[in-house]
Amino acid sequence: MKITIGIVNYNSINDTKRLIESIIKNKPIFPYEIVVLDNFSKDESRKILSEMKDIKVIFKSRNTGFGRGCNDIARRSKGEFILFLNPDVIVNESSIDNLVKFMDRNREVGVCGGKLLNLDGTIQYSCRRFPTFFNVFFGRETFLTKLYPYNRFTRDYMCMDMDYEKDNEVDWLRGAVLMVRREAFEKLNGFDERFFLFLEDTDLCYRMRMEGYKVFYVSDAIFYHRLGGCMAKDLIKTRVIHNYSFYKYFKKYMKNKIISFLLDFAFISRLIMIIYFTTIEEFFYGSR
Repeated sequence: MKITIGIVNYNSINDTKRLIESIIKNKPIFPYEIVVLDNFSKDESRKILSEMKDIKVIFKSRNTGFGRGCNDIARRSKGEFILFLNPDVIVNESSIDNLVKFMDRNREVGVCGGKLLNLDGTIQYSCRRFPTFFNVFFGRETFLTKLYPYNRFTRDYMCMDMDYEKDNEVDWLRGAVLMVRREAFEKLNGFDERFFLFLEDTDLCYRMRMEGYKVFYVSDAIFYHRLGGCMAKDLIKTRVIHNYSFYKYFKKYMKNKIISFLLDFAFISRLIMIIYFTTIEEFFYGSR
C-alpha cells in the first residue's frame, strides 16, 4: 500500500463526508486506503460512517485527542506514506499524487504539506517558524496581533513573506494537510499524545528536524481548507485548549527556570485575555 489517508472525525460528519467525496473524485494514481477514526462523536457520525463503503472506520469509546487519534490510524494502516487530513479540507485534482511524488524524489524529507487555499481561492499562510517567547503575545490570533496585524513577530512566525508559489523547506506546517513518511513517523513514535489538540504538528516537525529529516512545503499540491471549520462552534474552549498546548510545548523545550517562571505568568495573562476578549467578541458578533 502506497498511501494511507487518515481522517480524525469529531462531530464533523458533514465535513468528513465532503472530504471523502473529494478524495474519491480526485483519487490518487497510487494504491491507497482511507481510514477514518471517530473520536466518540455525539452527532450522527457513527451511523453514517458505518454505512459508507470503501473506507476503514475506527470507533473510539472516548475522545482521546487528535494526536492519539492519528497514531491509532497509523498503527492500524499499511501505507508507506500517511496523509493526515482535517475534515474541513477538500482535495484538489492531483494534490495527493504531487505530495507522494515529491516524497519519492526527496528521501531526506520526513514531513511535507501542500498549498492551502481559502474557499475563495486566496492563500492561507500554512507554514510556520518555530515559536519563540514573543509569539506568546504575537501569535496568529492573539490580541496584540489583532491590534498590530503586520508586526514583524507575527509576520516572521507565520512566514507571511515567503513565496508560496515555490517549494520551500520550513520549520513546521499546520496539521490540516500533513503527509509523513511512515519510517520516520514510527521512528519518532508518532505524535506526542500529551498534546490533546494543537501544537502536536509543531512538536512532530521539531522532532523530525532534530532527527535529521527535512520538512517541506509543496507548492503544486493544492487543497482547499475552510479555516476553523472543525473548531468554530466553541471559540472559548478552542482557544483555551490552544493556549494550554502552546504552554506545554514551551515547557517541554525551555528548561531555563527564569524563562519557565516568565512563561507561567505570560500564559496566565494570555488565558485571561483569551476568555475576556472572546466573550466580548461573541457578545457583539455572535459565535462563528
